[in-house]
Amino acid sequence: PARTLQVFAATPQLNLKSASGGNCELQFGDTGDEVRANIIYNSTTNYLGFNGYNNTERMRLDSSGRLLINRTNNDSPGGYDSKLQIRDTTYTASISIVRNDPGGGGPVLVFGKSRNSTQSDGTVVQSGDTLGAIDFYGADGTDLNSAGAQILVQVDGTPGSNDMPGRIVVKTTSDGAASGTERFRI
Repeated sequence: PARTLQVFAATPQLNLKSASGGNCELQFGDTGDEVRANIIYNSTTNYLGFNGYNNTERMRLDSSGRLLINRTNNDSPGGYDSKLQIRDTTYTASISIVRNDPGGGGPVLVFGKSRNSTQSDGTVVQSGDTLGAIDFYGADGTDLNSAGAQILVQVDGTPGSNDMPGRIVVKTTSDGAASGTERFRI
């Protein structure tokens, strides 16, 4: 073998199973007995945790399929049950999209909407449907569910084959209000 442990087969598998129904852990380290990082499966709440230096959890894939970065629980603002959640105490609570390309193209953030309730994209959207939104929330002393502003892209007419009429709507929330009011549309 080229490595200390090598699994070589047509369909290689490596199984970690607890005989007592407990957690399973894969540890990574360097010299000595110090663990530098690990991957742990927690059998109590059925999540897969990715721990960095000093056994500090950095990322969790929970039983609902959410990827929580720097979080251990679902606490997405606005009552959303977001599949990707990132939290931190500095500018590192951000997402960076970079495209290295000698041409003129830039990075893209893509939103898609279909009226089909399954994982298919064939059912046509209707006039007034929201194709995507960017919501902005702030802590109000009670929770993180108060929206300060929202940018929406909606269908603005009847779609047809290779025809998608659209509009951009910008909403802001007035002082003392609980929801946003449309301020302008394009």
